[in-house]
Amino acid sequence: MVAFLSQKHKNIGIFGLGKTGLSSFESLNKVANVICYDQINSSRESFAKIHGSTPLVKLSDPKWQTLDKILLSPGVPLSHSIVEMAKSFNIPITSDIDLMFEESLLADFIAITGTNGKSTTTALIGHILQFCGFNYPIGGNIGTPSLSMQLDCVGYVLELSSFQLDLLNSFKAKIAVLLNITKDHLDRHKDMATYIASKCKIFDRMDKDSCAVINIDDRITADVFNTLAKKNKINLLPISAKTILNSGVSIVNDVLYDNIFEPIALHLPHNKSLQGLHNQENIAASYASCRITGCSPKKILVAIESFVGLPHRMQYVGTVKEVNFYNDSKATNGIAASKSIASLDNVYWLAGGIAKNGGMEEIKPCFSKINKAYLFGQDKELIALLLKGKVNFQICRDLTEAFDLACRDAIKDISGNKNILLAPACASFDQFKNFEERGDLFISLFNNLSDHSFHSSIRS
Repeated sequence: MVAFLSQKHKNIGIFGLGKTGLSSFESLNKVANVICYDQINSSRESFAKIHGSTPLVKLSDPKWQTLDKILLSPGVPLSHSIVEMAKSFNIPITSDIDLMFEESLLADFIAITGTNGKSTTTALIGHILQFCGFNYPIGGNIGTPSLSMQLDCVGYVLELSSFQLDLLNSFKAKIAVLLNITKDHLDRHKDMATYIASKCKIFDRMDKDSCAVINIDDRITADVFNTLAKKNKINLLPISAKTILNSGVSIVNDVLYDNIFEPIALHLPHNKSLQGLHNQENIAASYASCRITGCSPKKILVAIESFVGLPHRMQYVGTVKEVNFYNDSKATNGIAASKSIASLDNVYWLAGGIAKNGGMEEIKPCFSKINKAYLFGQDKELIALLLKGKVNFQICRDLTEAFDLACRDAIKDISGNKNILLAPACASFDQFKNFEERGDLFISLFNNLSDHSFHSSIRS
């Protein structure tokens, strides 16, 4: 099958040449007349090394004013001048997600969003469906860009960020999952009302043939659920990890209650990659989505037990001398970090980087879980002010020193349950390229441990 024949001979501009823009160019350049640009020099240079400089056209060139459509990468804000220019010349703004949807109209799409947990939920749904024999690859904001995915599958599981949702005009989900909405990305969305509206675009164009799976433990998403219920245009399936719902899917005390497909109570298997209340929300959403798709309860539970988890998202790295190591480098705000801390006891907490606006106060209820904190990075002093007089902490030069000191203290702890947790509660860009590089360093430090080096750290 030759893909994207609907775009044949169209004049298309691609603005933004990150992962999404590159995959879009490689897919569309085979059938359409494509020009592209990125304002970041390094991105243009990387593109030119692979595809040459001919397709790179500056925004001042009149070619941009005569395009059939402009595909905007999600990292480009809608306030950018390219959007204003497109409006001036009546050029539609589109996205890779819309183009993929338009090319795969017979497929069913499961779309997942939320401030926290969407990557784990996307990966878990994909894992369960694959285990149950369904050909539903995962992509979007996680893993494979949408236009690089195979285009003849029964369905797809897509993680969608608020930036991606803002660009959608034709996409329609068969199942849409909304996990939670908390303060994040307000530098882009300006206020919570705009951010909430962006998240709710996941439900656009859905109807009674589709279903919205919504976590009603979260105050904001509960309001969204109630608003959609009043409109009565979409089938709604509530989930909860706090209350046993009369009509919904719930997980309470490690028991999953299915009171919507069939009355059933199932004990969840233990999985170190899915610990904590937040992961019970993720499991409930995944179970509901996979039941809608046609998976059996027993097969879902077996699949959950075998789920390995994603790198850098409450990733169980291993255990040395009764000390467990967890890498949650993706916890880039206080709310995400608080959920990781809350899922463990006797925590030796590694935190720091560039603090985001809002959310850090959410860590306060978890103070009793923290044995000691090891603070590094640009805003370590800000976190120290939060902890002062309430939690024992130590200021460190960097993550390596924080790791070494945590190991030293944890091995001296004679209690049986000890957990070293990287959950920075901050962005990584002060000392790392991204949260992945930060998490990779944590894993590397763990991999370099041995019983000898661990004991040596006590004597140092």
